[in-house]
Amino acid sequence: TIPDPNTYDWENGAAKDTANWDRENKISSVIVVDGLFEQLHAMTGIEDALCYLLSDEEDTYDLLSAIADYRTEEIRLIGRYYKPDKIQFHDDYGSNDRLFMSKPTWQKMIKPHLKRIVEATHEAGMIYEHHSCGYIAPLIEEFIELGIDALNPLQITNNPYELKKKYGSQLCFVGGFDNQNILDRQGVTYQERYDEIRRPN
Repeated sequence: TIPDPNTYDWENGAAKDTANWDRENKISSVIVVDGLFEQLHAMTGIEDALCYLLSDEEDTYDLLSAIADYRTEEIRLIGRYYKPDKIQFHDDYGSNDRLFMSKPTWQKMIKPHLKRIVEATHEAGMIYEHHSCGYIAPLIEEFIELGIDALNPLQITNNPYELKKKYGSQLCFVGGFDNQNILDRQGVTYQERYDEIRRPN
């Protein structure tokens, strides 16, 4: 049973959460975690989720559609009550060096539902920023086609400099740092992080 997001107390929740937002000087953002694939594997475990994409296509497609129904309504309510500048929507599609699934599988099973989510965000007057860790370079043109405005964290495994040269006028890249080996490494020093952020191309 998928809950109805309209049953939540959006008005009071938003009033409390946004009370100290500096809308004049800062971009306001709401993060929506557990996107389509993330919600699927949160429910089933990642191994079974990957198998279901291939072995139970119709049922899995319907479940992803239902998850998208929930998320699109949730995004509309966020737009109405929180009125942020952007939504940051989380859905990871890659490991360190490859996609979790084939590109045709992603196009067939994920893309149609993600399209509705991006459209709902834009219809509510918000920027759509997609968070996707890991290697996702093969999907960049797909993201552009969907109308995604920004992509993060664009980990170094994607060769961000080449992507920026090729697609920088079509998609805003947020990040491009070495998250895994430097920024998020246990025991990393402040100086190491500083040097990575300031590293020239």
